[in-house]
Amino acid sequence: MSTSSRTTTADEKSMEESKNSVGSYLMEHWVLPVLGITAYAMLGTASRIAITDGTKGGDFFSSYSYFAANCLGSFVMGLMNGIPDLKKKTPGFHQGVTVGYCGCFTTFSSWIYAIVKAPSPDVGAVEFLTGMSMPFISWLFGNDIGAAFVDLTKDHKPWITDKAWYLIDQALVVFPYVFTALLFPLIATQGVFPPASVYASLLSPLGAIPRWISSTYLNSLWPQFPLGTFVANVLAVAFDGILMGAAPGNTFAGYCITGIGGSWSTVSSFVNDTFNLYRKHWEGERSVAKNKFWVYWYLTVSVGISLAIAAIVHACTK
Repeated sequence: MSTSSRTTTADEKSMEESKNSVGSYLMEHWVLPVLGITAYAMLGTASRIAITDGTKGGDFFSSYSYFAANCLGSFVMGLMNGIPDLKKKTPGFHQGVTVGYCGCFTTFSSWIYAIVKAPSPDVGAVEFLTGMSMPFISWLFGNDIGAAFVDLTKDHKPWITDKAWYLIDQALVVFPYVFTALLFPLIATQGVFPPASVYASLLSPLGAIPRWISSTYLNSLWPQFPLGTFVANVLAVAFDGILMGAAPGNTFAGYCITGIGGSWSTVSSFVNDTFNLYRKHWEGERSVAKNKFWVYWYLTVSVGISLAIAAIVHACTK
């Protein structure tokens, strides 16, 4: 075989390997995450709407309508992150649940507007205080349950192979598509779930995917401040405010506020970021004072700027 033939063969092999590596990268870092987040985002938004509508009858939940959703979503987020093996063995499912389901089950922008548009100052104050405390307690409770499960099962020998875990992960990513395809038309036609809620749920990936992108690429830029989550929450507050002012009472705008804005913002990731800052190690050491400073800075800036935007929008659209 001539030298030129060997060179051509080597080049072709190199190009093939390059294509395979690019394909694997796209599949692992874009295709599967987007598929998982999209599916679980719709379920998360549907769950938020269902629990918000279902708890409106009580005196407490009539005033604090997003309390239950934000607490339950934060609990699930804490539970998932309390079991590290889930992220290693089922990355698609873990990302789908934490980013898609929990991120859309909870809503930061709707909570901010619930504070600003509260019927009285005392209701707004309680909305603020419960929102700044109970989701954090719920996350911690879920995380403790996950950690306890890990501790109780640490001596058990694994009986599921890596290949089986891979197949389970793929199935758990695909399952929500089958579930929503069967469930949404059924519950909408039977009157269990209003068609408006289905439309809002179908729009939710348009909020969840930008949030995932901003968190993936911006959170690591400044370790002391999760910039991606902050940007997503602030933009969602502005997005909701613009729609409220530009198209008050418009049906499609309502779908977008609930589906896109409610999913673009997130309380569960906001809470998760806060606990991650508490546990952060700076240059190999953990500084309690430094961690607490950045925690309170993150909380103050995130909530303060969001409230300011919402207050300005509300004042201009009264």
